[in-house]
Amino acid sequence: MADANNSVAIRGNLAYDPFFDYLEGKNGGKPFTRFALAVDRQSPRPAGPADHLLVVVYDDLAERVHPYLRKGSEVEIKGWIRAREGVNHHGEPMRVVEVVAEDVEFIRNINWEQGETVAAGVADAVVAEQEG
Repeated sequence: MADANNSVAIRGNLAYDPFFDYLEGKNGGKPFTRFALAVDRQSPRPAGPADHLLVVVYDDLAERVHPYLRKGSEVEIKGWIRAREGVNHHGEPMRVVEVVAEDVEFIRNINWEQGETVAAGVADAVVAEQEG
């Protein structure tokens, strides 16, 4: 787990289907999965706005969780916060703040509700592997 001074645990729903790819260059094809997590604000109004937090998962965990993450799936993420420099779609420099996930726990998966029990069983095995 990340340093105790930089650790986060958040729970929310995927705002869109995840993006899976491999980093090129110095990391030698390191796999990653990226998505946005919609997290409800602590608000007196029950249907208040949600914040969208960027999340990135690396290595074996990225490969294991990617097939089971879908828009609307509810997950709990544990990891740490990272700020990095990036470029927006206009080619302008920008600062990106994201959560680097070290643990992904499936709470509710959209595929499971649609009767895909095979995927649910495999995802349960992924979660069990993470815990063990």
